[in-house]
Amino acid sequence: MFDSADPYNLNCPSRDVLQLIGGKWTILILCCLQQGPVRTGELMRSIGGVSQKMLTQTLREMELNGLIVRISYPQVPPKVEYQLTELGASLSELARALEQWVVKNYPEIMRLRALEKISNSAEIAELRGVLATEPLSNSYALWKNQSTTKT
Repeated sequence: MFDSADPYNLNCPSRDVLQLIGGKWTILILCCLQQGPVRTGELMRSIGGVSQKMLTQTLREMELNGLIVRISYPQVPPKVEYQLTELGASLSELARALEQWVVKNYPEIMRLRALEKISNSAEIAELRGVLATEPLSNSYALWKNQSTTKT
């Protein structure tokens, strides 16, 4: 019925799916919905920094692509919840692994970013060998001592 996906092909529609699942809000929403149905307000409180507009837009795209279902209860005031589909649940496993990778590797990424900010590329190349095993606080102290002795 449908051609197979080839995300490396510029004209393949599967790129739209990659764009959706690669978005930071989609990944965070997938992780939040792993525990079961969640209301919009609860998602807003759980995901710091997402605007109502972006949350609504992302939820609609996720629903359109079969990752979640919108459950609307006929009551006053209206109650709406979102829940993972089977397809969304399989993707949420990958999203959770990605989230855990970020949490685990965040200190090292921040340490490397700090090195980029405090020095030019020649000094970084020189310091990386020395600082690779040092915690960031020790790295900063070492850099601070070196920069004050050079002036």
